[in-house]
Amino acid sequence: MEFDAEGNLLQAWGGPGAGFDWPANEHGIYVGSPGQVWLAGNGEKDSHILKFTRDGRFLLQIGKPGPAAATPTPPTSAVPPTCAWIRRDNELFVADGYGNHRVIVFDAGSGAYKRHWGANGRPPATRP
Repeated sequence: MEFDAEGNLLQAWGGPGAGFDWPANEHGIYVGSPGQVWLAGNGEKDSHILKFTRDGRFLLQIGKPGPAAATPTPPTSAVPPTCAWIRRDNELFVADGYGNHRVIVFDAGSGAYKRHWGANGRPPATRP
């Protein structure tokens, strides 16, 4: 939902649709430029991230829903992704703190994996 400064609803969208897997439980949202909206879930099988335009048109899905699994190298998803943000160089940083204790970096345009590292200097771990 998008509101103006006075609290009036400007637009709303969301929920399942064609071409993407809506998360079971919406959790993290990041609005980047130019008006891109990134959505992550923290449901039991939410291990993917969705990218939309500001008006709700689907653009990209990184990862697929499914149960936690052994940490792949390179990782293709987060389990579950908790939040995301983009740097000026078009890199999408995804916090994977609940499941694998790592940060994963993807290309924000293509969704391609770039790199990852574990939390507090530890190697990435998979939740039991």
